[in-house]
Amino acid sequence: MLEVRGATPEEIDPSIVCCGHAFGGRDPQRIERMTDFFSKIHKNDPDFNVNNTRLAKVDGKIVSVIQIFDRQMLAHGVPLRMGGLGSVGTHPDHRGQGYNTLVLQDVVHYMEAERYDISLLFTGINDFYARLGWRTFHHALALQVPLNGALPSVPFGGEIRQIRWEDDLDAVIELHRAFNRDATGPTLRSKAYWEVHHTWRPYSAEQIQVAVEGGEIVAYRRDRGGDTIEELAHLDGRESAAHALIFDFMQKAKEAGKERVRFDGNPSFRRMLEAHGLSVEVERKGSFMFRIVGLETVLTKLMAKASARLKASSVADWRGDVVLESE
Repeated sequence: MLEVRGATPEEIDPSIVCCGHAFGGRDPQRIERMTDFFSKIHKNDPDFNVNNTRLAKVDGKIVSVIQIFDRQMLAHGVPLRMGGLGSVGTHPDHRGQGYNTLVLQDVVHYMEAERYDISLLFTGINDFYARLGWRTFHHALALQVPLNGALPSVPFGGEIRQIRWEDDLDAVIELHRAFNRDATGPTLRSKAYWEVHHTWRPYSAEQIQVAVEGGEIVAYRRDRGGDTIEELAHLDGRESAAHALIFDFMQKAKEAGKERVRFDGNPSFRRMLEAHGLSVEVERKGSFMFRIVGLETVLTKLMAKASARLKASSVADWRGDVVLESE
């Protein structure tokens, strides 16, 4: 008998084990590592909801799983309810029978019923998701900077140090909120999320550096792998602190033998890098896909911001109709 539905509380652990096998293949050690990883991102997520674990069950055994991560994503500073898809996989013994497609169809119906606005995912199999309405976001960019020359020095009168979680967290939370207040893409993060997110993607304190000036944290940087800046934020008017964080990272990467560094996400620092004479390569990321779940609610939520932008533009006098057509 085939069932496709949300999980019960008793089915969370078997669902996690299914994900571990889906990503671990036939390697027992990798299965164990992946099962532990999925256990953490499910159970430690402060927004975890049992119903958001969607599954296919055949003759009493869970064979395919998709997890929906419930987030508030900003679009021009406006919060949209976003269902991020992850933990997508089918047990190796049950592949090729369409179970994950059935779960994905269930995910669409569930998110529509729960009034999500948009869904996002990262993948290397875009065609699989495109069949059910997800579209590749070709505007997602990253920057790469070769480290083949002398690096500029940036004047900064403050101190750069690693984060002290208990002392600095509130300041970093406010920095992230203020820096992204008009952005598109970042998610709103509760304090509970900040407190636990590093438990499933283990960031050491060394990977989060803060810039302190006059006793105040004015910028922060989050790194990955010694060659990637994942996240950067600064207070208004404190761009020099962010620049100091960037070149501090680049200098350390160069000393560690890295040939280039990568800025993942916000490409807004490109002009600054080029102004310092650095060569910047723009990388388009094809793994980012989205699906509008509730078009009416998205338009309703964005209407005020869209109207304000139109009034402030060079075509403020335009009058007309916007026609939306399906493919």
